[in-house]
Amino acid sequence: PVLSDDGSVREWVGACIDLTERRRQEEELHKLNRTLRALSRSSEALVRAEEELAFLEEVCRIVVQDCGYAMVWIGYACDDEDRTVRPVAHAGFSEGYLETLNLTWADRERGRGPTGTSIRTGKPILCTDMLTDPRFEPWRDEAIKRGYASSLALPLLDGGRAFGAVTIYSTQPDPFSEEEIELLSEMADDLTYGIASLRLRLQSLQTLQALQESEARFRQLADSMPQLVWTAEPDGRVDYFNSRLSSFTTCGPWRPTVYDEDRTR
Repeated sequence: PVLSDDGSVREWVGACIDLTERRRQEEELHKLNRTLRALSRSSEALVRAEEELAFLEEVCRIVVQDCGYAMVWIGYACDDEDRTVRPVAHAGFSEGYLETLNLTWADRERGRGPTGTSIRTGKPILCTDMLTDPRFEPWRDEAIKRGYASSLALPLLDGGRAFGAVTIYSTQPDPFSEEEIELLSEMADDLTYGIASLRLRLQSLQTLQALQESEARFRQLADSMPQLVWTAEPDGRVDYFNSRLSSFTTCGPWRPTVYDEDRTR
């Protein structure tokens, strides 16, 4: 206040500061922190994961809950004649949207959207505004019905080739900053690592099961033979013998009988 001689307020002097940019930076920082939290929780989900599809569903839920996006889905690229994209997991508001996609990763109309292009090129593909992006025309009506406005498709890469993509939908136009795209791309890389790890773990379990079944068949065959069957370590310690041998000898730890002149050989 500017005061008169009698102490009354003659006028006011004020200053205004435009906070638009600072608010935008604060909001962007908040979004990046949410994405970092989602990245961390996705890594934790891999540690707990025992099955591939359940892991994918969990990651989709984390992105929706922590990042606040409307819907997230993961699709695998099929090497069939039509090069279809098969949805395998999703979270968020979809209301049957995935069933309407009829996607392909081939270079034709339904393969030139974000997901198909991302798989075909192995690069992140951004659709900043579904209302104006001509590539999104085949899915525009169904997307608008569900309130979607933009999307980001991130490839799942294995050896430089995309075997699928994770696609994120937002209700806001152009919500993805460069920094957030980098973080989400890192999460897609972690997702690829998790899928590979779970598949390797499953393959190892299947191999172990096959070995156990093979050993069981061998033991069944060996126990049905009238001959004496045994295996031993180099020091002569027997580590396996069949049931025929167990009935043949009954006293103490058994060693194969070898003539003295043959023992060295």
